[in-house]
Amino acid sequence: MVVNDLRSLGWKDWHILLGIKNVAMNYWLERSGPSIATVLGPGATSKKLEDLLKQQQWDTKVPVPASEFSRENLDFQIGLVMAGSELRRIGLELYGPDIDVSAVREFLTRRTAYWNVDVEHEEIFPHEAGGPVSA
Repeated sequence: MVVNDLRSLGWKDWHILLGIKNVAMNYWLERSGPSIATVLGPGATSKKLEDLLKQQQWDTKVPVPASEFSRENLDFQIGLVMAGSELRRIGLELYGPDIDVSAVREFLTRRTAYWNVDVEHEEIFPHEAGGPVSA
């Protein structure tokens, strides 16, 4: 099960939810017109991407196939979030087409405890231990 695989890598419910949202959003965007890469062009900033996403219209009634929510796709989407909004949140911005997402992941893991941050909440996804998840 994908959720169990992600949990074994340290993913919290919020990581999984964020990945699911981004996989679905990208699926709908790809079917609504030109690709994001085509629209943005080379050297696009995360601010430019954010502005584009706010303007986009997509049909959320189109079901996203379960196959889209693979571990690889979810992991890829979290990498994009880390390289974009998470870096910007701490005052950094990436420029250029050749971004080393693994280096960004390592940086954010050490600098912000990205994989350790959580809050107590009702269980959203099945958890092997069961019961509420705590930080």
